[in-house]
Amino acid sequence: MSAFKKLSVSSFETYQSAKTSPQALYWDSFEFPVTVKENGAVTNINFSPADQRIFAATSSATVRLYNTVTSQAFRSLSNVHLHAYGGSFRRDGQLVATGGDKGRVNIYRVESNGLLRVLKGHRLAVREIGRASCRERV
Repeated sequence: MSAFKKLSVSSFETYQSAKTSPQALYWDSFEFPVTVKENGAVTNINFSPADQRIFAATSSATVRLYNTVTSQAFRSLSNVHLHAYGGSFRRDGQLVATGGDKGRVNIYRVESNGLLRVLKGHRLAVREIGRASCRERV
């Protein structure tokens, strides 16, 4: 029979060495993202100034308080309006204020999950909650 020409075998990076490259290690350091189902689109997220592990997510007619460590909602503040807007913590993290379609601002106590006050005075919807520079007024 005739003789065949010898092939040169090219060596490529193995799968194991590709897993230990700095770029692969960087991307492997991330965890799978946590997804949470809400009733509607999330319109606002506000972190508590007192405890950065807690944040308020405003969605549809509710404001849910989440713990970032457990990724679970531990409190739900229901709104009597059609929509809740701009859930915002007070500086000490004890109260949450939300706006609504009927021109009212609802203030909730975080610990007791209860409605503390309803502030009236707007003719149109209150879509954003902010603090004055003195930090005592909504």
